[in-house]
Amino acid sequence: MKDKFLVYIIVFALLASVSFALIVRGTRPAVQMGNAKSLFEKQLEISLNNAKDITKNGEFFAVSIKGVPKIDIEKYRLVIDGLVDKPQSLTYAELNNLYKKSETETLTCVALISAKAVWSGIPLKTVLNMAGVKNGATEVVFFAADGYSSSIPLKEALKDNVILATEMNGEILPQKHGFPLRLVYPGHYGYKWVKWVNRIKVVNYNYRGFWESQGYSDEAKIKAP
Repeated sequence: MKDKFLVYIIVFALLASVSFALIVRGTRPAVQMGNAKSLFEKQLEISLNNAKDITKNGEFFAVSIKGVPKIDIEKYRLVIDGLVDKPQSLTYAELNNLYKKSETETLTCVALISAKAVWSGIPLKTVLNMAGVKNGATEVVFFAADGYSSSIPLKEALKDNVILATEMNGEILPQKHGFPLRLVYPGHYGYKWVKWVNRIKVVNYNYRGFWESQGYSDEAKIKAP
């Protein structure tokens, strides 16, 4: 009788623990992701409604060194390496599952052509924190699928308004504007806004990219008139 009673207790304990595990596993992530998505969508809606002088995607200017590269999104990876503790290789789906925010910013070419859009995507510091930047790092280098590259100081890369955009004016980032990923670097000329980003490398030296190596300003800061 004792043995039978003991079996009942064990079975009940196992069922209770399994039920608890299913509840926790089945509900907690869904609530977190749902809240995050809802907050992002609300923020985007507010940004689009409040933004003035926005340029439509189809009318937005685009500059590139070799035209628009073809990217197989199923094979696409964003690699983050260099002076980091945990190198990353993120798929497009994994990037889209990260926390997103929107920034209404103007893109200005050195030829003084400008256009404004609502850019939405992942804060750059999010992926840098995932990789874990090592002591002594000073710059973040961005490489593009078309062979282009540029860099920005690490202290600038960690600012809240510097993002890796996946959307433009509420739509998936158009191919000619950098799909699947474009750097948004407010207050700096467009040649720092690297398109088609597929690799981010953290370094401890001054890197000069495509235009910088040809004499363009490495700071690329837009001066107030």
